Amino acid sequence: MKAIRKLKWYICIALLGAVIWSVYTNGIPKYIEKFTFSNIQRGKETEFSNNDEKVILSNVPLIRQLPELDRGCEVTSLAMMLQYAGVSVDKMTLANEIK
Repeated sequence: MKAIRKLKWYICIALLGAVIWSVYTNGIPKYIEKFTFSNIQRGKETEFSNNDEKVILSNVPLIRQLPELDRGCEVTSLAMMLQYAGVSVDKMTLANEIK
């Protein structure tokens, strides 16, 4: 009798987990089909779409993290996005300011 009760709880928990997972992975993108972000400073427009696996901002400058920053991916990506927005910074200056 107790085993059947436990089995029912396990089934309920599994179903609840499946529902939450499906809403999280499929439900949210269904309502946000396309999102456009325009860069006001440069007047450029980049399209974000959930139909694609990846989003590429083609005008963001590429800054290599290595060899200077072994664990500086956040600082490097911040420097790339700030340079994209028109701010004159480099990754080493940001890394020194954060420490």
